[in-house]
Amino acid sequence: MKAFLKVSVAVSGLLTATTAYAQDVPATTTATDSATNTDDVGLGAIVVTAQKRAENLQDVPIAVIAETGEQLVNIGVTNTMQLNTLAPGLNIRSTVGAFQPYIRGIGTSSSIVENPVALYVDGVYYPQQREGLVEFNDVDQISILKGPQGTLFGRNATAGVIQINTKGPRFDFGGSANVSYANYDTLHEDAFVTGPISDKVAFSLAGSNTNQGRGWGKNGLGQDTNKLDHQWSVRAKLLIEPTSTSSILFSADYMSRFAHSFSYQPFPGTEFFYTGKVATNGQIITRPPTSNPYDTAAPYDSTMGTKGGGLSMTFTTELPFAKLVSITAYRESKGSYDFDGAGVAPVLQLTIAPISLRR
Repeated sequence: MKAFLKVSVAVSGLLTATTAYAQDVPATTTATDSATNTDDVGLGAIVVTAQKRAENLQDVPIAVIAETGEQLVNIGVTNTMQLNTLAPGLNIRSTVGAFQPYIRGIGTSSSIVENPVALYVDGVYYPQQREGLVEFNDVDQISILKGPQGTLFGRNATAGVIQINTKGPRFDFGGSANVSYANYDTLHEDAFVTGPISDKVAFSLAGSNTNQGRGWGKNGLGQDTNKLDHQWSVRAKLLIEPTSTSSILFSADYMSRFAHSFSYQPFPGTEFFYTGKVATNGQIITRPPTSNPYDTAAPYDSTMGTKGGGLSMTFTTELPFAKLVSITAYRESKGSYDFDGAGVAPVLQLTIAPISLRR
């Protein structure tokens, strides 16, 4: 998807203008100056939480690829389905609206079981694959950990872990807003705002909305509705710092997605099994030829829907000998999909499947 129009607004602290002064100085270079300049050359510190604590990426003995939210914007990655452009060995697929990552060839093609590539958002595990289609509107950093991570992330991290850390509340006002328009009449808006409520309480609020107006293909009625997509999400956070060594972070998020996500066609060379036959209602089965893989002869629009969200509380405190971090979370999601698996007219096969999960 190519974005043709993008408008960005940023809110930040006040800028103070200063006056620059210049004077003649001797053109001398000392050994100390040279050493200082040499020390400044090198890689800047990249802090990641691959081992559930903040560390320099160079000190983590794990195959990790980390990208900041700004870097994701610069390379055009706007959701989890596009993460395969970041890391070799990472492949992202989607079945009936499920997020199905594969790392080094290990993953699952089932949309109803937990994936061996674990997804964590702000330290909270997302067990339902249908929750994994995340829009990036307030991302601070994404880390991709390759290889078994069961020691720190549990049994569902056989192939690796995808960590998404979103922006948190700050004690200075700030924010951003973006609007973009792309092909297939796709309009995307997102916004983020943060600021203080008091000297010990701060908040942040983020939201995004994406609406694809035209589908990639046509159904049997000639309507370009195949692959239509509409999704929106919102995330709110409240940070309380009762003391200088402890904090409590409350977070709530919700997402909704509805899409026309299937366009079944008979396998090439097998059309004769359907075409020209008489259905039980007396209609003649037809399968008009098409060169578009997203076209279907079915007069029925297959759909997919997901709604879900969760609550979490993160308590952090500094002990004399360590830092204690406790994360408590609850997540719930519901969804369903229905499709015509034959891809011919009239409808020969209709599958309806509801999905619900609480954790």
